[in-house]
Formats: sequence, C-alpha cells, structure tokens
Amino acid sequence: RGGRGPSSGTAAAARSLIDAAALREVDIAIDFDDVTATYVRIEGVDKYVGYDPVLWTERDDELDPLSRDGWVRTAQVTLPRLAAGEADRRVLEQRAAALFDHVDVVMTPTSTVPPFAAAGPMPTEVAGTPVHAGMASALQFWASVGNLPAISVPAGLTADGLPVGLQIIAPRFREDVCLRRGRIAE
Repeated sequence: RGGRGPSSGTAAAARSLIDAAALREVDIAIDFDDVTATYVRIEGVDKYVGYDPVLWTERDDELDPLSRDGWVRTAQVTLPRLAAGEADRRVLEQRAAALFDHVDVVMTPTSTVPPFAAAGPMPTEVAGTPVHAGMASALQFWASVGNLPAISVPAGLTADGLPVGLQIIAPRFREDVCLRRGRIAE
C-alpha cells in the first residue's frame, strides 16, 4: 500500500481474485525504491545481445530521439556501473524474497497511470505527483528487475472506457502461481 494505490477497478479485480482463489488479504506495507535506473542499466546490456551495431550506429536518424540517446549512453557504460546495477538487482531480489516469506502473491495495477497513446508522450505525473516518464511502468519494472514472475489480467475499464490491468506477482521461480491465479482471475 502507499501513495500509488490501485484504481477502483483494479482494487475490485484484486478483491474478486482474493475471493475466487480463497486467498487471505494481508496488509503489509511494501516500500521499494524506484528501480527504473537499475532496469535501464540491466536492460542496456540486453540491447547489445544479438543486435547488429549497424542498426543504431548507421541508421540512428530513424530512431526516436529518446531511444537514440539511450543507445549512445548505453554504449559508454563502464563495467563498474553495470556491476552496480546488478548489485541493486540482488538487493531487490533479497527484499522480494523476504516479502514472499509472508505472502503468496502481490497484486498491483499493471500501470501506475491510465492508458496513454502508444505514440507518447509517457505521463510525467502519477496521482498528482510529478515523476519521470518511466514511473508509468514502475510496477512492471519491480517484477522484471527482481526476476519475479508476473502476469497481467484484465481488471476493468477507466471512466473513459480504456482498459486497465491487474498485475499478479509471485515468488521467484513460481510461474505456476501466476498462471494459476491468472486463470482464476480471467
């Protein structure tokens, strides 16, 4: 819980899943730091696996400016900076493991904001608080960086009729829990 609580639709979907799966709601404060920087460092490594450098060095004028800048910055990252990202990930994994000592699943909105146009720009405000654009996906980053299985299931519609999702996150290596809860939710 915290300042970024789920929308009423997502909360209702979570309550329905709790009832349908015979889960017990546990009120535990979850307060993880913003892991966007860690995600970007780790994702940066993935950019270079299996990609022909010609795709971004000689055709960079075809890329979105933010993507182009990301490729350039990532090419200049040092090994100590990459190691710092991995160290951050390991701390997150340990904290998540400690959390899952007390709960079977964590349910969050899939996104911290209502749906927005794919063409952008990404939202820079969450619940009235100014944030960097990556915060729209902060809850997804948490699962991804922590190497946690997660699934998003439909949770309803916004007042404008746009779809929202419920993200179900399970302990590491427990994809079966996500799939089972996802099947029950749908």
